[in-house]
Amino acid sequence: MPSILYTTSTLPQWPSDPEPRFVLDLARALPSDWRATILAPRAPGARAHEELEGIEVIRYRYAPMARWQTLCYPGSILGRLRQNPLLMALVPGLLMGLRHALATELRRHQFDCVHAHWLFPQGLMHTLGFPHKSHPPLIVTTHGGDLGLAQRWLLLRVLLGSVVRRADRVTMVAPAMREQLAALDRQVDPTQMPVIPMGVDLTRFRPERRDIAWLATRGLSPPVILFVGRLVAKKGVSTLLDAFSRLERPATLAICGDGPEAAGLRRRTAALGLCTRVRFLGALDHQELAVAYASSDMFCAPSIPAPNGDLDGMPTVLAEAAASGLPLVGSDLAGIPLMILPGRTGLLAPPGDASAFAQALDLLLADTPLRHRLGTGALAAAAEFSWPAVAARFVEVYHASIERRRRGLLPIPGVMT
Repeated sequence: MPSILYTTSTLPQWPSDPEPRFVLDLARALPSDWRATILAPRAPGARAHEELEGIEVIRYRYAPMARWQTLCYPGSILGRLRQNPLLMALVPGLLMGLRHALATELRRHQFDCVHAHWLFPQGLMHTLGFPHKSHPPLIVTTHGGDLGLAQRWLLLRVLLGSVVRRADRVTMVAPAMREQLAALDRQVDPTQMPVIPMGVDLTRFRPERRDIAWLATRGLSPPVILFVGRLVAKKGVSTLLDAFSRLERPATLAICGDGPEAAGLRRRTAALGLCTRVRFLGALDHQELAVAYASSDMFCAPSIPAPNGDLDGMPTVLAEAAASGLPLVGSDLAGIPLMILPGRTGLLAPPGDASAFAQALDLLLADTPLRHRLGTGALAAAAEFSWPAVAARFVEVYHASIERRRRGLLPIPGVMT
């Protein structure tokens, strides 16, 4: 039975936790003859060792006291550091804790391969201190935020090259990230880096979850425009609020998520006079989130490049909205056009252009047949992003890396030779 170790800093801390679950879902979607283990940072209230939905999860300690382990949740490490720079004091402990946990797990099990999510810190820790020959084949996936960090910090640009050269394969979630990575390291060969977006659970997200009564409990009246995501700069929610204030057609806006920009966005909503038409619902658990998607009428992803260089890859919320049968409106940016195909699944607008977003949303609000046609197209397109389909693509990468190691061949080059 092939075995794989996933390392990540994003994982639900308990079954109802609204934290992103794409690493857990990928592990669950592997063929039945694979055994997966997930290694993630510990958090207050989360178990150190458990079986989560059939997957072994090990959470490593990185601070002297359990209540101090607050660097990674809720949200991302980057977001937490921006919200509270004092958390930077926990970074050395996180690195050392991950390094120790990796050494322990690699001694405890003979894994056939390892899949690290994000170049930093996961990919970097696999690179440091583990001889290539004694370490299982290493696959590293970049999700975008790690590339933004490397753009800002010279040290990480230098270390990025070490990770790419050490990895047996580097994958990314959006085509534009190939060029972004190549710009950071001119020796990178983008053609050797597969683009494999994260997937969607088609059994959880589907149109049949629609519940008009749920809308009423949340103070929403159809037609409903939905946003789902962390309330951080790169998500572009401020652009969405500006666009919503310009709509000519009646609608309500549901904003699902939380984050450091929540208070500022609420103030912006009040300043625009939108308080009666905009609902901030907070972070919903995955079960209620499925109802929110299916009960809405369209979905908007107004992503922008953040001032610090952070950028969305291919937001998984787009695939979830598509699987729920919603027409999509989003920025023509990064991996968003993978899911939003103009005229087939939705409409694209220039990033940060509130007028263009308002026009796209008004068009869908005014044309019910178009809305239904694009929603049907989005539902059909979501099949390509189902977790079994995505997992099958990763398994091909895993098998190829394992076979090359077995035959004593060098990794597929991530850099120009």
